[in-house]
Amino acid sequence: MNPVVVKLSGGAIEDPIVIANLMPALQELAAKQPLILVHGGGKQVDAHFAHWQYPVEKKNGLRVSPAEHMPLITAVLAGQVNKQLLSAAKVVGMNAVGVSLADGDSAVCSPHPDASLGAVGIVDPGKGKMMQALLGAGFVPIVASIALDQQSQLRNVNADDAAVCLAALTKAQDLLLLSDVSGVRDAEGKTHASMTKAQIQQEIANGVIQGGMIAKVMAAMQAAAQLGKHVTIASYLQPDAIRRYAHGQDIGTHILAV
Repeated sequence: MNPVVVKLSGGAIEDPIVIANLMPALQELAAKQPLILVHGGGKQVDAHFAHWQYPVEKKNGLRVSPAEHMPLITAVLAGQVNKQLLSAAKVVGMNAVGVSLADGDSAVCSPHPDASLGAVGIVDPGKGKMMQALLGAGFVPIVASIALDQQSQLRNVNADDAAVCLAALTKAQDLLLLSDVSGVRDAEGKTHASMTKAQIQQEIANGVIQGGMIAKVMAAMQAAAQLGKHVTIASYLQPDAIRRYAHGQDIGTHILAV
C-alpha cells in the first residue's frame, strides 16, 4: 500500500500541547496505512538566530540561508525539531524513525535559481530504497527538510517542497497539508469539499480567500499541479478529523490538480 504523506506546519511544531494532542490520531492513521511525516521548523530557527544574533531575512517566503548559517539551521531542523517530534511519536507508541531528505539519497537537490537566497535548495525525487525499506518494515519516517546537493553541501529546503518530493518519490496515495485551518471556506463560511484552480483564483480575486490563507492555498495548488493529483488542506488542531480520515472519511478541502 502506498503511503500517506503528512506535512506539519510550523504552528503545530512549536506547540508541544498541539503535538501531544495530534500524535495519537497520527498513530491511529499509521496503524491503518503507511505514513510519512514531513516538517520544517522556521520559528524554532528564528529563536536560535535571535539567541546568536544572526539576522533573519526572508525573500518570497523563503529563508535567506547563507552557507555559514547552515550548521545551525541543520542542527535545529534535523536535530532539535526532528527529535522532539520523534519523542512525541514514541510516547504514543509510534514506530517512528527520524531522518532528513539527505538520508538515503531520498532527494536530488540543486541550488535554488535565486542565488541571493544562499544555501536554499530545490528538490526532485531521488532514490526510494531507504523509504521503501523503512515503510516496508513498519516504520513511520519523520523527515526534516534538510538536503545535500550534488557537491554534498547542506541545503535548506522549503517543507512544502520536501513533502511534494517525498509524495512523488513514494507515489503517495495522498498528501495532507496540516495547518491551523480546517479547510478553505467560501463567502458564507462553509468549508469547500474541493476546489479547482479556477475557483481558487476567482475567490482570491473576490477577496474571499485573503491574508495568510492565500499562501496556504497557493502552496497546495502548486503541490497538486506537481503531483498531478489532489492534495488535502486540513487542520492539526482537529485530531478527530485525522481519526475520521484514518477510517476512510474525507476531511478538509481537496485542492484539485485542474
